Amino acid sequence: MSEYYAPYAPPENLDRLFTRVRANGWPARVTTDYLNALGLSEGNIPRVLQALKFLRIIDETGAPTEFGESLHLAPEGDWSQVLLDGLRTAYAPIFKVANPETSPRQLVRDAFRPMNPKGQQERMTTLFLGLCIMAGLDVQDRPSQRPGQGVPRKAAKPVTKRQRTTNPQVTHTSQPQTSPSPYRLGSPGGLHPALAGVLAAVPELQSEDDLERWIESFRATFLMVKNVRQKSGPLALVD
Repeated sequence: MSEYYAPYAPPENLDRLFTRVRANGWPARVTTDYLNALGLSEGNIPRVLQALKFLRIIDETGAPTEFGESLHLAPEGDWSQVLLDGLRTAYAPIFKVANPETSPRQLVRDAFRPMNPKGQQERMTTLFLGLCIMAGLDVQDRPSQRPGQGVPRKAAKPVTKRQRTTNPQVTHTSQPQTSPSPYRLGSPGGLHPALAGVLAAVPELQSEDDLERWIESFRATFLMVKNVRQKSGPLALVD
């Protein structure tokens, strides 16, 4: 694999795989059929395989490496650190340029500029930040936007509020919501910042391609937030 290659699989696909492996262990070989049985789309399966090889979780034949086995066998309290150690090795050039806990997304994105394929650098950034969250890091700009945007959390709520109050077609005649919304996965009574960030990107959509990327980003963010919320473990995204 090229020295200047970085993977760009959807982070929720890796999260789903890690959850399965923690419970059931690795197969003898991670194959297309195995990943398809997990519900991964055919288009994303090659990306996930490349990510696993890049992270040295599996070898070129698909067999789990020693590091891959450690992700299955590590005690629950040590799992995040085991993953983080692996990320620091695989993404060493990125960590030299940016600290995901303090660096804005654009700086993290800039660290991927030497990486191939060039057209996937936005998704490389999203995967990297998603993996850092799984490893327990308090990422400053979570992958909550369509690729490349990374609007800080503080900017998200005012934008969505302005959308609600300036839309002439909206009439506020309904009764206040009394039951929790399934999207309220953050602090009680408030929309999770990651989902709010995705919604804040709606006014910027200008084409069908933008819309497709936005839908993909919203789905990825919702699944990630929902999954880690349910597990209430080291992957939690709750503020």
